[in-house]
Parts: sequence; structure tokens; C-alpha cells
Amino acid sequence: MGARPDMVTGPAGGRRPRPQTDLGGATLGITRTLAAFASEASAIPDGIVAETKRLVLDTLGCILGGWTTAKGRLAADLAADLGGTPQAAIFGSGLRVSVDHASFANAELANALDGDAGFLNVAHIVPVILPAVLATGEAVGAGGRRILEAAIVGLEIAGRLAMAMTPVGEGHDGPATRYVVGPLCGYGYAALGAAAGAGRLRGLDADRMASALGLAAYYCPVPSVLKWLRTMPFSMVKYAPMGWTAQAGATAALLAAKGYTADTSVLDSEHDFAQCWGSERFETSYLLEGLGSEWESIRWLNYKSEPLCNLYRPHVWLLSTLRRVEHLSPGEIEEVVLRMHAPAGANRPYAGAPPATQEGAHMSAEFGVAVALTNVPPGPRWADLSLLVDPDIRQLMRKVRIEGNPPTTEVMYRPWKGVSIADILKRAPAEVEVKARGQTFRRTTDYAYGDMWAPPEMHFTTPDLIGKFSEMSRAVLPDGRRSEIVHLVLDDFERLQDLEPLVRLLGAAWRPSRMVPNPEGEGVPHA
Repeated sequence: MGARPDMVTGPAGGRRPRPQTDLGGATLGITRTLAAFASEASAIPDGIVAETKRLVLDTLGCILGGWTTAKGRLAADLAADLGGTPQAAIFGSGLRVSVDHASFANAELANALDGDAGFLNVAHIVPVILPAVLATGEAVGAGGRRILEAAIVGLEIAGRLAMAMTPVGEGHDGPATRYVVGPLCGYGYAALGAAAGAGRLRGLDADRMASALGLAAYYCPVPSVLKWLRTMPFSMVKYAPMGWTAQAGATAALLAAKGYTADTSVLDSEHDFAQCWGSERFETSYLLEGLGSEWESIRWLNYKSEPLCNLYRPHVWLLSTLRRVEHLSPGEIEEVVLRMHAPAGANRPYAGAPPATQEGAHMSAEFGVAVALTNVPPGPRWADLSLLVDPDIRQLMRKVRIEGNPPTTEVMYRPWKGVSIADILKRAPAEVEVKARGQTFRRTTDYAYGDMWAPPEMHFTTPDLIGKFSEMSRAVLPDGRRSEIVHLVLDDFERLQDLEPLVRLLGAAWRPSRMVPNPEGEGVPHA
């Protein structure tokens, strides 16, 4: 985005639009402009709707897979205990609870295995917004098309907030400039997207929608990502409380629908929401430019092939490709080197330590590499810590080494002042080096498999999506029901009069047998 006459310079040196926008002859602040968009957006392109259906299937698979984790089961158990008016389903259980409790449980389940789709490789907004939208859609009896449109506007607002607020800074490797995530990082702003999607389904006009956004902004949790990453062992709350954030958005929409008022200027300047949240960046141009005509949330979507931290996705794809092309067996591998540009990946406080919790399994490059190279199907078993007793897994983990790319000599954070954050975050330069058979094999990539902006041969295909859904849900759904859900979501979702047919297929699916030990105290089933 280039400079425009309506742009002003903020204290961080970035270019931003003036916080007043004229729509239809009325002068609106940023918050009210977003509220009007959430309430009134129309003419959503068919391609965006089609991709959102794929995203719904991906998220449902992650929710069902989440039942194999202690984190997911405990959250669902709490929601069941709290109960409430039976308005919306906890998917996979056959139970209906209140909208806010269903949003909480399904969001926790969706993120439990860390297989949920991301935004620009840094933001987990999908497991917040889709559970809140699906729960609200079920509660109000909305049809499939309305639910998809609500999900799209919620994702769009949250994605734009991610672009406006993600604390990207400049890091330095000697004379070279690199870009790193700064010290304050979180995903609480996704509550505003959840409120927007849920509010649209509840028929909020622009005034009440503005209050829903204001309430969600006040409800959103603190930016906790880097604190969690530095705290061992990794705990169930993970880098951000997805369930709490989804519940906040759903509750904000409920209250606003009743006439509860809130701060309707909460996003109007860098002194408002961003300052309350502690963000050093608030580039408001990302919130408004192209709103309603450019769908950033889908443009910058990334699917995960494996339930693993985004930092290691490109490396695991390179290794899997290398193993397949070169016909490498685990016993032939002498060393595996992963090189990455992100200091968060190269300078880890937990480097080399076997994961002590299921959440640690998602964050362990060593464990992820080992299970990938031993052909464990990507899915719930990637969080099965009983694999640590497998001698092949343990031996491969000891052969993995992680380096900066290039080696990090100095990383000094200062707020970024560039033009397009997407141009920075979309790249994930990665290199793998494997020593085997007396040779050294190398592969590099700038993107991860599943990035929507990657070359076509790296796109997450519909067969990929169906395969992932099947593996994620294998422990909790019979084969026939999985096929019916795939058909209903991908082919017929827009024609649904309400969610009842889908809820029936997703209900009473949980089979609490086939358990493996888990250090966190709960048994964990697996296929």
C-alpha cells in the first residue's frame, strides 16, 4: 500500500488513515465502519464462500480430534457441567448447552491438537470464530448460507486486526535485517471477529454491532503467547485461551442484542484498544482499506497438514518430500538439521527436551520430525506421548538439530515501520539438511505446504482436506458417518435450512475406549 493524502503518520512512524471514514454520506469512526460492514456486507464472492466451507470441514475435524486430548475433554466436561439452556451442540458429544458454553467447549477442542488453520502463519483466529458462529447459528436456526457469511465477516475483521496489531519488529543478523515477532503477542482480538459473526446471525444493526465490538474488545484476554512459550512444562491453557475468547465474542453479541451498550469508539485510534491491550503497533489502514471488496482473511489463510507449531510446518513438509523422493528409511538417517529464520524457533528454552505434555508435543520440532519420518499419520497420534518409548522415535529425536537461518547473532526488537506486513509474514524461509548414506541432502522453501499464497503445487487440496478430516476424526466417528459429514459440508452446506442434519451426524460420536497414558492425568484415546 502506498502513501495517500488521507494518511497520517503515527508515533511509530507507520502510515495510517485518518480515523474517520465517509460511507454513504455519513462520517463514521473505525469501530462503526467495521460494525456497518459486519451487519451489512453483501455480494461475497462465490470463491470466498467455497473456501469457507472447506475451512468449516477442517475445523470440525480439529474439534473431533480434540476429544483425544485431555485439554479438549476437560473443557467439554466443564461446559457440560455448566449446562444452561440447550441451544447449541458440543460437537462429538451429543450434548447441547448454552451458546456461550458451546462456543467455549468447541473452541478448546478445535485448538487442542494445534491442527487448526492459521492466518499468515502467526494468528490463531479460526478456532475462536468458527465455534462461536456455528453455536450461534444453531441457536438461532440460521441456514447454511447465513452461517457462512457470518463466519466470513468475523474472520475478515479478526484477520485485519491481526495485520494491524501483530507486533512484528526488526531483528538484525550482523548487517542483515530480519523480521521477528515482538514481545507482546496474543490473539485476543479474535473475540471481536467472533462477536461480529455472532452478532450478524442475531440480526444486530450497525449501532448494536458497534456495541458488540466494544464489549468484545473489553472482554478479550491479555497477549500471553510469549509468556506461555517460556514456561515449562507446556500447560493446557496454551499460548492463548481459545475457549474463553470465543465465549467472550458470543457473549458480547448476546448482550448487545439485548440493548447493552458499550464503547463504540474502541478502535478509532492508537490510543484506544491497542493501548489497552499493550500493543506497540496499530496500523489502522489494514482495518479499512479494501473492506468489503478484498477478503484478506481467506487470501492469507494457511491450512496445517500436521498438528504441529507453524514454525516447523515448512521443515516437516521438506523432510517428508525428501524421504519420499530419496526413499530414505529412518535407520539410514545420521543427522537432521532444521534451519529457520525465526528466533522463536531457533532459540527455544525447551530445545531438545522430550515433550512432557501433549501441548509440548505440538511445540517439539524433534518429536514432530521423528513421528513424520517414521510414518505416523498426521493426526491425534502426533500427541500420543506413549510414542516416546519407541526406540526409533527416541533415536531420531536425538539426531535433530535446529539452527538460525542464518545463525542469529543479534536480535533487537523495535517496532516495524514498513509498508506491507503480509509481505513479511507470508514468507517462512526454511532449510533442511539430512545426512544419510554418506551423502548430505538439502531442501529449501520460502513457504509451507497449505499456504493459500504459495505456488499451486503447495496448495492444500480437497483430497488433502478430506484425508485430514478422516484422520482427525477416526477415533471418534465411524467411516460411514465421516463420509456423510464431508458430503454435507462441502456439497450441501449452503442449502441447509438449519444445522440440525450436521449436528445429528456429529452427535454421540465419542467412544471413550482405547486409552493411552498421559502425564497430565487424563487418558487419551487414539485410533
